[in-house]
Amino acid sequence: MRFKGVISHEGMRALERQFLPCLEKFGKQCYLLLTPTDVYLLQDVDTTDGLQISARLENNIIFEPNTCVIQSRNDNYVAFTISIPLFLKALRAADGYEADTLSVKLTTRSAPGTDPTQQRNRPMLIFSWQGDDVGLGQELPVGKPLQTEAELLTVRRLCNVTTMCPFYLDICPELRRITLCADKLKPLGASAVRLSLAKQGDLHLSIEGAGLTLGEGFPGLEALWENSNNNIEDNNGNPSQPVALTSERMEDRLREAQNLHDGSVTTALVEIEHLVKTLHSAPPTRPQRLLCGIRSVDENMDVDTRGAGSFIHFMFVYQQGVDENGQFPMHLFYKLPIKEEE
Repeated sequence: MRFKGVISHEGMRALERQFLPCLEKFGKQCYLLLTPTDVYLLQDVDTTDGLQISARLENNIIFEPNTCVIQSRNDNYVAFTISIPLFLKALRAADGYEADTLSVKLTTRSAPGTDPTQQRNRPMLIFSWQGDDVGLGQELPVGKPLQTEAELLTVRRLCNVTTMCPFYLDICPELRRITLCADKLKPLGASAVRLSLAKQGDLHLSIEGAGLTLGEGFPGLEALWENSNNNIEDNNGNPSQPVALTSERMEDRLREAQNLHDGSVTTALVEIEHLVKTLHSAPPTRPQRLLCGIRSVDENMDVDTRGAGSFIHFMFVYQQGVDENGQFPMHLFYKLPIKEEE
């Protein structure tokens, strides 16, 4: 097993200022999955408080050209757990010294075991940087690299982005107002907020209690649809345009869309803490689009489809278009668990 590379200035900026701080909001540890083409930062429900997070950056974004070497017996996939605070500390140290180059290498170092007379090898990421008249290095302990195909398959499943929602709304244009609404609902005592999405481009946030419903609606959002290739495209990809709504008040528009009984509305309860953290993750990463969808499982679905479960999907998209594999060159995907109705 072998991994080494020279992290580019663009890669340092993406990791240090965008993606790692977002993941740190939900947990102090993540998987670092290195492939011949991509770098993934992954968190599962065991390393967060219930979310699944996948950040993907192409190697040519993270590393200087022709410097990245990734080799293993498992199709050249390398994966291990890493401390996010320590990873950030190493990157910030290099940034503080205005490093001209930042090299990283996976290796092992002897470390004392429980018996002082014995030594054991421990995996390390070695960061080395060169600045003006100074060369420094830092050792970062990491988890034991995954060895078996079964172990790697478990982590690679976290990268799966083929399970999509029926439709998405691009909330980026109204992100500030939606975030402000969620922030205002949070102190009101409810642990969950109801999120409703309508194909006509409406998003609704509300909390319910003591016979009252409080919330706000946001109309005029762009709707996008899943096509036959599991890609997301704009309204032109929708085989049947949704019925236009005639009501003006947001609560009336939601009721009108629900009464169509044609799947125009999806709704779910979500932990308000999860939603607020997710929305606050967006501004530092500056996505071009922030797509929000809801995937609900029902008994009429086939077994394979039901197996992916129900979730609220946030897709942070940073570049227009997809590659030849139908993936965005750089993305951040959140899957938020849906709370059961009381």
